[in-house]
Amino acid sequence: MSRKYKQLSLSQRHLIEFLLKQGKTNRAIAKEIGVSPSTISREIKRNGSPIYGKYTAEQAQKRRDKKRENSNKKTIIENNPKIEKYIREKLKSGYSPEMIEKRGRMEKEAGLLKELPFIPCKETIYGYIYRSYKEKNDMEIIGCLKTRRKRRHKRILKKKQRGVIRDRVFIDQRPREVNERMRIGDWEIDTIEGKGHKGIIVSMVERMSRTLLLRYVPSKSANAVCQTIIDALAPFRQIGLVQSITFDNGKEFAFHHTIAKKWNIPTFFTHPYSAWEKGTIERFNKDVRFYIPKKTPLTDNLVQQLPLIQETINTLPRKVLGYLSPYEYLFYVLSNQNYSLNLNHSLKNNLLHFQLESAIL
Repeated sequence: MSRKYKQLSLSQRHLIEFLLKQGKTNRAIAKEIGVSPSTISREIKRNGSPIYGKYTAEQAQKRRDKKRENSNKKTIIENNPKIEKYIREKLKSGYSPEMIEKRGRMEKEAGLLKELPFIPCKETIYGYIYRSYKEKNDMEIIGCLKTRRKRRHKRILKKKQRGVIRDRVFIDQRPREVNERMRIGDWEIDTIEGKGHKGIIVSMVERMSRTLLLRYVPSKSANAVCQTIIDALAPFRQIGLVQSITFDNGKEFAFHHTIAKKWNIPTFFTHPYSAWEKGTIERFNKDVRFYIPKKTPLTDNLVQQLPLIQETINTLPRKVLGYLSPYEYLFYVLSNQNYSLNLNHSLKNNLLHFQLESAIL
């Protein structure tokens, strides 16, 4: 059964003022009026004078009335159906509130989105999302957030014992051009496990352009993972866009030296239990987990959807790329550096298809 709350009346506020002047405690005043001590404490804190630290009934009533005038008003999003529709469509497309704000404003400055009077900031959008959930129990809009959480959770470090991989070179020795993303061709690689450790997804991200590749591997054996990485990156290697790879300490990457020898490139490893050292791939794994939550079995149907998930993530605007998408950024950089785009046909079509409108470029 829900509680029923009542506002204090002006006469009760006069009594609070009178009893305070007599030196009564909050608990004594609460007993006299018939409310809880916390009610008296909140009333004095909220409606007392912030300058003089005194409580007067008339001023407290005025402050209360002023606050009531501004309560329960619709925000700028609810007051603009076109903006509300635009925000909901983008959220369903995988955009975050910050992506909606920055990309929307960039397109508006370029002369697009003329039907929208303005683009709200990300905090306004977050407020709209949580207000819709709290007041209307709108589970659909909460489901559009990457975490699907209704409140924040503390992060807990979980350590696992792992075997030692031979011939590792730690990330400390990675050259400056890799660390500072000064070139295209440096990759971070990780794995995403399915339910019951049955099957994995190998996720690969190019550090500069943030281009993501996803490949399914039915076994977590080092040999299978190694061959999958070689097959996935081969088109990029053909045009010189695989110059280094950074792994974590998973035993599935034990054959890293095979890749290094085949392509004559260096491979690097993060320190044990230091996932933040490869933050780019961890960030993109979080995006993948939006579509494939933990404990989800990697069924044939889900595996067939991996190319669509990969394409969806690669077409989202990224703050770090100036709100270009990874496909747009990759195509733009390669075009300006006169690379020969001898990629496989489907990838080249994607890059061409997802160019940013010429008005923005």
